[in-house]
Amino acid sequence: MAYTQKINFYKTRNFSQKLNATIEFIRQNIKPLGKAILYILGPLAILNGLLFAQYINFVFGNMSPQDPVNVQNPFAFITNPSYIGFIFLSMFSALLNFSVIFNFMKLYQNKYPEEIAVTEVLNVSWRNILPLFLISVLSAVFITSGFIAFIIPGIYLMIVLSLSLPILFFEGKGVFESISRSFRLIRGKWWSTFGLLFVASILMYAISMIFILPFYVFYFISIFSLMDQTGITTDTSAWWFQGGMTLSVMFMILGSFATYSIPTVALSFQYFNLVERQESVGLLSEIEKLDSTNKS
Repeated sequence: MAYTQKINFYKTRNFSQKLNATIEFIRQNIKPLGKAILYILGPLAILNGLLFAQYINFVFGNMSPQDPVNVQNPFAFITNPSYIGFIFLSMFSALLNFSVIFNFMKLYQNKYPEEIAVTEVLNVSWRNILPLFLISVLSAVFITSGFIAFIIPGIYLMIVLSLSLPILFFEGKGVFESISRSFRLIRGKWWSTFGLLFVASILMYAISMIFILPFYVFYFISIFSLMDQTGITTDTSAWWFQGGMTLSVMFMILGSFATYSIPTVALSFQYFNLVERQESVGLLSEIEKLDSTNKS
């Protein structure tokens, strides 16, 4: 097994300790977790890449060097079947990605030091898609209403409701129970949750640039080829360009799945920290183990 020592989830941690635990967990499990993400979400990344590359071709096919932003139907961009398919598949992929990461952590917690198989992660991940979808829709409604009301309530709700996700997975509560518990759990710890997610997100975006750069290369070549003054006359319909664009999109999407594990794991450690501070779950578990050892 690749793991060196089991990481205790339910433990009070300060800011740096939570960030270190996040990095250490990903470092320890980069192979099995990366394998699960690759095998489960890889096919979706390929399909998403094909759809997005097709949409990019449609966009540039409706432009000309003389008037690159003029199209006869301005709604054609958002009603294009490739674009619609890409949006819906992206949303489904994001939900499945959350489920894969959270369920991997659950299996790690329960199975250590046994190997975690991809099939195990896949089997449990499918079951959480519907409740995860419902909680995402409700959260989106609340957060959007908060932004419309006065922006600040939207930001507040965005951080609070993010905790409903680990509650849903690690406690097995229903959608509404998870949402209501997130408000109780975060009480007095909103700023620390915000700070941890902010730093984790910056780290995620910094690493994700490795996966985004190839796409930007092909994208800017497409843009510059439409502008006469640049002198770039690349044939964007050539097979090498189409293939390169498609592969770069697939690489970018799969990279986003992998790097999103950083804020997701960080959010989980914040959840464990808050539960331990309020309910001492880890401490009680250790006491029970000592009692059972003494009795035996």
